[in-house]
Amino acid sequence: MAVARGYAAVVTDGAVRDVDGIVNVGFPVFAAAVTPDSPQKDGPEEINVPVACGGQGGRTRDSLVGDADAIVVVPRHQAGSAVLELQNIRTYEQERMVQIARGEHIPAWVDRVLSERGAPSAR
Repeated sequence: MAVARGYAAVVTDGAVRDVDGIVNVGFPVFAAAVTPDSPQKDGPEEINVPVACGGQGGRTRDSLVGDADAIVVVPRHQAGSAVLELQNIRTYEQERMVQIARGEHIPAWVDRVLSERGAPSAR
């Protein structure tokens, strides 16, 4: 229904169901839980009002930025600096993954735990 109405994503502090269908459609849905029960579909629904979700508030024109792990509210006046910070984080994480694949920057405790369990060293 949300895709047909032109929504970009759905964020709810409630539960959703039919996760396989949501994933197959490729529609971003962020929910507090998954349930086998039919969710409430008849409201309440409001547009352009302040909201709270997961203890975080948001106002009209704020941005929600998220991935499979979390969503954050970016106040409208901080959107530009948030985009730059997100680009920096993405670059850092990509570089870090390359280093880890080469065996660099693996914490000593990882090698210790692997060794204690008879596994080969990560290095």
